[in-house]
Amino acid sequence: KAQTFNLVDDINPNGDSYPSGFVIYNDKIYFDANDGTHGQELWVTDGTTSGTQMVKDINPGSGSSSPYNFVVYNNKLYFTADDGTSGYELWVTDGTESGTQLVKDIASGSVGSSPTYTLVFKGNMYFSANDGINGSELWVSDGTTTGTKLLKDINSGSGSSNPQNFTIIGDNMYFIANDGNNGTELWITNGSASGTQMLADICPGVQSSNPAYLTPFGTKLYFDANDGTNG
Repeated sequence: KAQTFNLVDDINPNGDSYPSGFVIYNDKIYFDANDGTHGQELWVTDGTTSGTQMVKDINPGSGSSSPYNFVVYNNKLYFTADDGTSGYELWVTDGTESGTQLVKDIASGSVGSSPTYTLVFKGNMYFSANDGINGSELWVSDGTTTGTKLLKDINSGSGSSNPQNFTIIGDNMYFIANDGNNGTELWITNGSASGTQMLADICPGVQSSNPAYLTPFGTKLYFDANDGTNG
């Protein structure tokens, strides 16, 4: 049987709207798109033309807030966006214009902390962000301004550990990071600062083993790495 395809909505009648970042929240699809007037902003659809609309013009006018890094947490949708004033920071929406707002200006000013790799773990959101002081490090948030804070300055000082590839197995979250002394290696956290530590210096010394493709399988974690001997 031949399949049929239908245009849901011509969001930008004069060009491309470039819809992307689709995520399901409250039985609707949220995404970013450009209608040719408001720039790349947060949109929602219920699958109908009339139900496809912009949620909020976060970066007012023709500027783009370019929302990305969507994650559903505590019945709300969190994401990263640029309002044109604070830079790329952590935002939240309940699906309404008034309920779409900045959670916290982590890097005070217009630079932006660029929260990325957000993952829900043990009732909180964990992500990488740069507050402009400690570099790109591991952050945690309960969705509130006061509850959004640096978990651990892995690469102490202004250096960046660049935590990423967050993967959960059981009661722990695994990721890769660089502490400035051992290169980029495999790390583990139980959600606390004291419980965040390097799991193994796979390539001994300052060289990096560069773990990649962290994949949980059963009760174990499989990944690609270079120990400096076996490639």
